[in-house]
Amino acid sequence: MPSSESFLNILQKYIPKASLEYCVQLWEKQPFNFKVAKDRVTKLGDYRFDPRYKTHSISVNGSQNIYAFLITYIHEYAHLITKVKYNYIASPHGKEWKSAFSQLMQPLLTTSVFPEEILIPLTFHMKNPKASSTSDVNLMKALKSFDQASTSLKETLFLEEILDGETFAYRNDIYLKQHKRRTRYLCTRLNDNAKLLFSPLAEVHKHNGKTPESLKELIIEKKQRRQKLINIPDGMLFKLGEKTYEKNKLRRTRVLCTEQRSQVQYLIHKDALVEKI
Repeated sequence: MPSSESFLNILQKYIPKASLEYCVQLWEKQPFNFKVAKDRVTKLGDYRFDPRYKTHSISVNGSQNIYAFLITYIHEYAHLITKVKYNYIASPHGKEWKSAFSQLMQPLLTTSVFPEEILIPLTFHMKNPKASSTSDVNLMKALKSFDQASTSLKETLFLEEILDGETFAYRNDIYLKQHKRRTRYLCTRLNDNAKLLFSPLAEVHKHNGKTPESLKELIIEKKQRRQKLINIPDGMLFKLGEKTYEKNKLRRTRVLCTEQRSQVQYLIHKDALVEKI
């Protein structure tokens, strides 16, 4: 493991200066192996415990700006503290971790560490922290606004800024943005028509090519066929997701329906949007 001095020298490049002493103190209280990792698509940071040597290891993506890096660092350190205190009893992002994360972040929630644009949504986020800060749209927008890449590459947009029915480029593929499903957007990859769900804050490039008219017409046609289940006559077939059902009869707020392939019956809410066949 590094000494306090060498650890400080590594960390000072990646976090706000006002938070450096506090972060080093955390390491001194509970030492761990530390690595600044290359950009990883699936995670911002990682905590691991090696039972053979009883050692803790934390890695944080070095591509993040200093504010996002600091939050990820404390996020992973909270996992370490939870592991030490509760061993295997606590769930990864359960109430024990949430409590540890909130307490560890508290001394940092000041304007000397975070700019006000980040501090306001971050303070709100820490009242009930989620497993990933990327799931908090307001916090992620604030953090992304301090990314050098976001300010220098004007052609890079958040997916939510792209209109439904427009195309965009993401990792060398072209997609058609369709509509929002709860918290994510349903999109079609044009080379194979695969359906994928994207975060509203996925960073994409607006595609200058025109949307194929056939796909536009397909989307309009599907939207016209979608209606509330209650409005479909009994005995009619409809699609929900990838499955086909027959509408049977209304039971209070739900409708008894038969899935055609398995003949299993389900109760589906009367206001569910389905596709009439």
